[in-house]
Amino acid sequence: MAIVIKNALNICEEMLKNAGVESPLADAEILLAHQLGWQRWRIWANIYTEISADKYLDFMKLISRRVQRIPLPYITGHKEFFSREFIVNKDVLIPRPETELLVEEAIKYILEYDMKNVVELGTGSGAIAVSIAMDTDTRITAIDISQDALNTAKINVDKYNLADKITLLQGNLLTPLINTKMPPPDIIIANLPYVPLIDKDTLEPEVKDHEPGIALFAGHDGLDTIKELIQQASLYCKNGTIIGLELGIGQENAITDFLSINGWKVEKIISDYSGIIRHIFTEYAV
Repeated sequence: MAIVIKNALNICEEMLKNAGVESPLADAEILLAHQLGWQRWRIWANIYTEISADKYLDFMKLISRRVQRIPLPYITGHKEFFSREFIVNKDVLIPRPETELLVEEAIKYILEYDMKNVVELGTGSGAIAVSIAMDTDTRITAIDISQDALNTAKINVDKYNLADKITLLQGNLLTPLINTKMPPPDIIIANLPYVPLIDKDTLEPEVKDHEPGIALFAGHDGLDTIKELIQQASLYCKNGTIIGLELGIGQENAITDFLSINGWKVEKIISDYSGIIRHIFTEYAV
C-alpha cells in the first residue's frame, strides 16, 4: 500500500528516536533520499507525495539497519570529507570533520616547503591521501595495517583517478618503508588509533559496535600506536621531517613530552571546532 512521504518520515522518526539515534528525523530524511535516489531537499519539496509500497518496504529495510545503530555512512556507503564523497564500509573508520583541519595544515606545509615525499599512515578509506593529492602536485605513499582497508582506499583512489599519485602499501606504520630502504619522507600525516581501551564502554554503539577496533583503540591510555610511530620515526627520519598527528582529548601533554624526549620539536598545536586540542605538527630536530 502506498504511503505519503510525511507519514513515512513520522513513523521512522519515532522508530529511530526510540532506538536512541541522536538525529532521528535527519537520518530518516537522508535514508529516504538515498533510497529514492534524490537530493535531500526533494523530500520536503514532495512531502505530501506518495511512494509505492515497494519503495516504502525498501526504505524500512534501511531504517531497520539504523535502528541497530549501524552508522549512517555504512548504510548509504559514502561519506563527505573535504568537500568530496568517499566510499566507506565496515572495514574503514568513518572520516570525521575535525580531521579536515589536519589535512588543511598538511597541505599548507606541502605547498610552502615544496614537499615531494609525503607519507600517510593509517590511511583507511584513503580520504586524507586523496584530499592531499587532489590539492597538491605531490606523490603520496599511503600505508595501512589492514588489507581490507586498503581495498577500500583503492576504490577511492581509482574514483578520483589518482593511481599515478598515490601508492598504497600494507604494513605497520613506517615498517614497509624501512624494510625497503625507502628515503625518509618530508612529511608524515598520521591519524592513528588513539582511543583508550578503558573508554570503550563510554562510546556510542555506532562507534564501539560497528567501526573497526583496530582503527580506534591503542592500549589502556590510547597512546601505544602514536608512541610506536614516534620511536620508529626517530630512528628513520631526517632532520626537518614533519609529523602531523591527530590525538584524543587531553592527550597533548603526554604526546608533547614523548616527542621532546625523542628529538622532536613541536611546531603547531591545533584545536578543533569545539576548542579541543586535536592536532600536533612536530619537526625532527636533533
